[in-house]
Amino acid sequence: MPKLVFRLALLPILFVVSAVANNKTYRKAQKLAISDPLEAEALYEHFLANSQNPKLRRAAVYELFFLRLRQQRFAAAFRQAENSPFAQHYHKSLAASLGLKLNMAKLLVSKLRKSCDDSQKIFDLQQLLRNGYPISAWDFALQVLHDCGMEDPTLLFPEEIFSEEESDITPRNIQLQLLAAREQIATAPETAAQLLVRARNDIEVNFPDDHKLQLQLLSLEAQLALHWQDYAMAIAKCQKVRGNAKVSRACRFIRAYALLKLQEPHKAWQEIVKIQLQPWELDYRLLKIIVGVAAGQIPEESLQQFRRRLSYTQCARELRELANQLSGD
Repeated sequence: MPKLVFRLALLPILFVVSAVANNKTYRKAQKLAISDPLEAEALYEHFLANSQNPKLRRAAVYELFFLRLRQQRFAAAFRQAENSPFAQHYHKSLAASLGLKLNMAKLLVSKLRKSCDDSQKIFDLQQLLRNGYPISAWDFALQVLHDCGMEDPTLLFPEEIFSEEESDITPRNIQLQLLAAREQIATAPETAAQLLVRARNDIEVNFPDDHKLQLQLLSLEAQLALHWQDYAMAIAKCQKVRGNAKVSRACRFIRAYALLKLQEPHKAWQEIVKIQLQPWELDYRLLKIIVGVAAGQIPEESLQQFRRRLSYTQCARELRELANQLSGD
């Protein structure tokens, strides 16, 4: 009986301790919103999952939504935008980001919601996107479909993208081929390879001077080589990338990852040591720490600190496996 009394007396104390800890999580999220937005997101989500404080919960929902909008993480904010107070802000921000008219953004969101609720509605979404929507809208739609748990988001692509038969060869259709290839690299690499071969032929024959398409193709070919663990090929593909800062920067990290897998951490470090990273570039930040630790340029404690972040689970699985191996887990 005394033990029971003691436990009952302890419950209010545990509740207070838990509430204080949750409030600290909320304050930490507020503090990191600018300097480390993805960690702030993870902290807000953790707070909302554990807090019973209605006032702070309302504030956290609001702050989390607008944090995602500021970062243009529209797929992450998609579910929150179902609430009418947020919908108008969401539609306007999405329209501005994708270069759409407001009514087009609203229609896209509506079709996406229906597709998330019923996978058969994806073909209605496909027809909508084919009617003048930019490639960036297709990319956004794929992100949302992944997040809402659709089994095969690649159903979004028109059948002719995967067909071997002759079809209308335009820069837009080639971009769709490349987008489809990107989606297939992890799950269906053979299909991705076929798409990339077709895209290379179409570009070389019809658009040999389209430097943007060529760079996108090389980057995807390098990513496919990484998937197949052909690290020398990945490096070779990326060495051909010239003239586009964004693609060249991505290729520096591809080369660094490949060199690390080839047991050349010092060369990998030289690839990325001078690159300044943004707070939201979680994968690049983790890879730079991994390479730095492997090359003896960064203390291992830096890697352990990064692994303790709530947002660590958002990093690519392959990088987390590398980090675990380096830490001896």
